[in-house]
Amino acid sequence: MINKDEKNQGNEYLSKIYSFERRPLSDYPNQLAQHLCKKFIRKNQGKLLDVGCGRGDMLRAFKENNFSVFGIDLSTESKEMCKPIDVQNINLEDDNFDYSEKEFDVIFSKSLIEHLNNPINFMNSCKKLLSEDGCLVIMTPSWLHHHWGPFYLDHTHRTPFTLQSIKDLGYLAGFENV
Repeated sequence: MINKDEKNQGNEYLSKIYSFERRPLSDYPNQLAQHLCKKFIRKNQGKLLDVGCGRGDMLRAFKENNFSVFGIDLSTESKEMCKPIDVQNINLEDDNFDYSEKEFDVIFSKSLIEHLNNPINFMNSCKKLLSEDGCLVIMTPSWLHHHWGPFYLDHTHRTPFTLQSIKDLGYLAGFENV
């Protein structure tokens, strides 16, 4: 049965669109996690929240890099796919994150923000959850580089971004050193 929040993406979105047949496991998540830790996060431990964690590939990669990891995803499938990692099913368009303010050292989100109709609410929630010296890592396809196709490969994409528009969004949410 589809919950009301999954209506936007369709039944079994993760298991169909992100199946292991269509998108096989690789070492890419581990390589990306190591690169981000070295270049941007600049630490290899702490409490990390993966927002839009999907089937949990990046959660597991950050866990292997000594982070205590937690996830949020719209899909109820995510909770099962990511076990034993704690994943909450939350609709970012409607719900608040069920965590304490300033709880996380790192908030990571890859290929999620372009799915939101109102990304400023998401950024404001992230700002509240980050510790004073916390790091927010947002990855999204660039409209400037991908307007010709990849943005439209997923029917759930809503908001395209350029580097400048994602920076502006960060500044509007009160982030520094964007």
